[in-house]
Amino acid sequence: MTKSVKELQKVLGQAAKDDPHRRFHSLYDKVASERVLREAWLVVRKNGGRGGVDGKEFTDYENEETVEELLKELENELVKGIYKPDAVRRVYIPKPDGKERPLGIPTIRDRVVQTAAKLILEPIFEADFKDFSYGFREGKSSHQAMQAVWKWMNFGYTEVIDADIQGFFDNIPHDKLLQSVARRVSDGRMMRLIKSFLKAPIREDDNERKPRKGTPQGGVISPLLANIYLNHLDQFWTKKGYIKYAKLVRYADDFVVLCEKNTKFYLGEVKRLIENLGLTLNEQKTQVVDTCQQGYDFLGFTLKRAWAFRPKQNSFGWVTGVGISRKALKKARNTVNEIIGQGGRKSPVPMNSLVERINKWINHWLPYYCFANRKEDFKYVYHMIILERLVRADVARRGGNKRQSRKWKSMNPKIWEEKYGLVDVVETYYRKRKHLYTSLFEHPINAVA
Repeated sequence: MTKSVKELQKVLGQAAKDDPHRRFHSLYDKVASERVLREAWLVVRKNGGRGGVDGKEFTDYENEETVEELLKELENELVKGIYKPDAVRRVYIPKPDGKERPLGIPTIRDRVVQTAAKLILEPIFEADFKDFSYGFREGKSSHQAMQAVWKWMNFGYTEVIDADIQGFFDNIPHDKLLQSVARRVSDGRMMRLIKSFLKAPIREDDNERKPRKGTPQGGVISPLLANIYLNHLDQFWTKKGYIKYAKLVRYADDFVVLCEKNTKFYLGEVKRLIENLGLTLNEQKTQVVDTCQQGYDFLGFTLKRAWAFRPKQNSFGWVTGVGISRKALKKARNTVNEIIGQGGRKSPVPMNSLVERINKWINHWLPYYCFANRKEDFKYVYHMIILERLVRADVARRGGNKRQSRKWKSMNPKIWEEKYGLVDVVETYYRKRKHLYTSLFEHPINAVA
């Protein structure tokens, strides 16, 4: 990020911290400035992705002339007040449970403007966000959220409210969301710009409709707007003093409340606040869990208290086991199957290339899931997902009797590691876990379930 934009953000953020009730004006002209739009373009280009309804892809902006033309065009439209977002392209991606998640893909030009608005608004609202909000914030991460959950469970907060907001991004009321933004923004043009993002038509196939509520999941500014809106929950929890006895940990719209007791009361308070925001809890997915009896899923992991040996204390006791969730394991299996594909004798892809693709996926997948402390999950991924699928593909390429040659269960992983350079998932897991744990302060490395 350029120095001038960083300094601007620093000034806005400090002003917001100094006066919690201050409402900011003259923000729109900063969004429309050439330096902010150029910085926004660099962010958008780095993030990449597919184009929107206008058919423009990043390949159309490979030379400097087209980039300069785009930025000049956006600056001119914003300054004159004639900028209007294009329709948002609706696509669907599969979810682990078989359902589909709707995503809204803005055009590249609209992503630049949304990013510019985000660069200006984010430091202002960051001053209001609580430390236990971890989603889509600079300096915060899902691993830190998991570390907080792990810590409070070890401190005795073992009764957990596992909450799920039904269709959060699709059901945020526009009027209440804009009121939430207006608490810090008094610039009318800025408010109209944000409203135009929310009211941008949604195009699905050949049909186009205007949304009455929600913010597209996939839009650049949507995570910030989600945090602004759910900050009401964070503020409510703090002002009521509940945070002392019921620890709230939130990652965007995914959150849990960890309690020592009185979980029914706190669940009622969560439900009441969520309904006041015009949203509803998913009754089927929201649950109260005694983690000494059963586990629950959060951010792709399964957490459960267990009686186990503690090496550091050299004794048995209660520890918090963190495993990979079943949904994440199922997704891992599906991904490996997609990478290897048929992989049989008629496959044109050499086995070396298949292993290279698997290694690339392992190095992308492990840095996130290495937070888990159940090594059995990584042995399962290595032996029962990766090796099993690779050996089946290798056996299919052999000649002769397939039944006699199908000895994949007894094959040694070292053969694959030495012959094809397959990454040892378990060994790499230990190395990456050690590196991750050293970066998370006060993370006990000895808690192995």
